[in-house]
Amino acid sequence: MNKKELLWYKDDQFKNQFSNEFQKKLIASRWNIFKKLIKKHINKKQISILDAGCGDGINILGLKIILKELNLNYTIKAIDINVIRLERVKKIFPCVDLEQIDITHETITTEKFDLIVFNHVLEHIKNDEKALKNLSKALDVEGLLILGIPNEGCLLATLRNHLFQRKILKYTDHVHFYTLASIKQNY
Repeated sequence: MNKKELLWYKDDQFKNQFSNEFQKKLIASRWNIFKKLIKKHINKKQISILDAGCGDGINILGLKIILKELNLNYTIKAIDINVIRLERVKKIFPCVDLEQIDITHETITTEKFDLIVFNHVLEHIKNDEKALKNLSKALDVEGLLILGIPNEGCLLATLRNHLFQRKILKYTDHVHFYTLASIKQNY
């Protein structure tokens, strides 16, 4: 199946994520973790942010809320390989600097960022090591990388994928099914 034929490639993530109570709570929990990490590790009043693999901009919304609460000034650059998603971000967040980029093939940017959010993207990228190396080049020496990945290799997800919701494996574009153990071993 071609990547562009997959529903996730073109569906509206704001609609999908925020129309489901469980998903809304999950996102709120994720944003709370972001807030705690930013409070703990960012010691500047003006920060530069890269949302790598921004999708429809859900984390941009969360970052804007968090940074307002923390009284921080910021600039946001968002990158994604998916033109459809970048167009949506442009409509919702016209002041965000956007760029279509493949994080594994190109220099992402010559800029250095105080904060990089790379949330639920790595599992989609075949050359995950190259993506992480490229991001490390864009991260300021004292910067913070927030990396979020699903624990899809755990027992519960394995049961879901192979027993309860087998269609997931037919439609997923995930090329990695990380576990805590595999992350510790490889990174």
